[in-house]
Amino acid sequence: MSPSKVPTRFYIISDTHGETLPSSYLPKASTKVDVAIHCGDLTDESKLSEFRTSLEMLKTISAPLKLVIAGNHDFTLDIPMFKKKIAEAQPPLSQDLVEKEYGYYGQVQDLFTAAKQEGILFLNEGIHSFTLANGAQLTVYASPYTPSTNDWGFQYHPDDDHEWNIGNAEVVVTHGPPLGILDRVDKRVGSASLFHAIEKSRPLLHCFGHIHSNWGAKLMAWKDDIVDPTHFTAFDNDGSSTIQTLATLSPGKYDTAELKERKLATYQALEQNGCCTTSHCSSDPRSLRHGRDTLFVNAAMQGTLERPWQLPWIVDIELPGAGLELPEAARMLSEAAPELPEAVSVLPEAQPDVPDDALPPSEAGHVPSRKDPDTLQTGPILPQNSSSLLAQTSTRKRGHTTDDGPVERQRLKRRDGSE
Repeated sequence: MSPSKVPTRFYIISDTHGETLPSSYLPKASTKVDVAIHCGDLTDESKLSEFRTSLEMLKTISAPLKLVIAGNHDFTLDIPMFKKKIAEAQPPLSQDLVEKEYGYYGQVQDLFTAAKQEGILFLNEGIHSFTLANGAQLTVYASPYTPSTNDWGFQYHPDDDHEWNIGNAEVVVTHGPPLGILDRVDKRVGSASLFHAIEKSRPLLHCFGHIHSNWGAKLMAWKDDIVDPTHFTAFDNDGSSTIQTLATLSPGKYDTAELKERKLATYQALEQNGCCTTSHCSSDPRSLRHGRDTLFVNAAMQGTLERPWQLPWIVDIELPGAGLELPEAARMLSEAAPELPEAVSVLPEAQPDVPDDALPPSEAGHVPSRKDPDTLQTGPILPQNSSSLLAQTSTRKRGHTTDDGPVERQRLKRRDGSE
């Protein structure tokens, strides 16, 4: 007989943009990760070389199952957008040149097909079910779509709704955040329709990236019977808490010297361990209640000028045992959860969560990113500089970014602040 609930460990990252993570940020075999998740933007310019680098990095992650979705930068996976960029290129680009840099239509998908033997699965939009090696049944809703007026991959106009058929998925993986949850740049930039879908389905875990400057995690308790819920009204603030955000780990303008020292010590301990951890199983002080709580995780890895990399997340939650119906499993008692890495011992107690829209960005969980807000292409979709081809050539170095494409393709600060 399958256990009623199975403690399951997730390793969550996003927005690596074609770069390899420091080895200290990759989970060790002793950590016993059950599922690794990459929430999109594996690349910066959607080049074959970037996908290959990302796949090699994913292969080094010690986990039996590694789930990957696309982000807006991974536009060659969005075949209609890939074709649109090629068709609108001026002057027309040589097909041989395009295929050398970006591959033929579907070549990136072929790379992921070959990577299945390494436990790497690329998820298209929709619901996916897995029986895990630990005996748990995992149901995931995945979607790469984000609201935008730009010509990147997997985007829809902000004035339009997108259909999010989440169903009863316990885990939701999207590239972008829902409105009001770890989505702040100069303003809230998440998806309103995604928020309403999440509020309706109330998964145990929703992980995403896209907004580099609002990395963090929050455990939010839902209210019942709210008419037209929003991020202001849908949550029980007394039952909700902030696990960690950039603001809890970075010195604030109004912080005392003692608080600054405490934040620095916490960050250094987490950095030494190579991850930020949180556990919400039945044996923990604050377990997740099915249909009543959702743990939100913004796992964007690309960081700030001061801290080029942000920390990956390791999250423990309980899933139903394989063969059990979800409502039945949710009513039953759990077995003990596996131990977390040592980093959990240095985390401060979770802080009660309050709406932060009235707070200045530095006090609301937003810390300016080294590439935040994102940049908006103007003029023709493609540059005339053939060396850049389908995406702006950008020189990325740790701590700063330079965009030095032609004038008609220069990027401007983007109003929605996304990456």
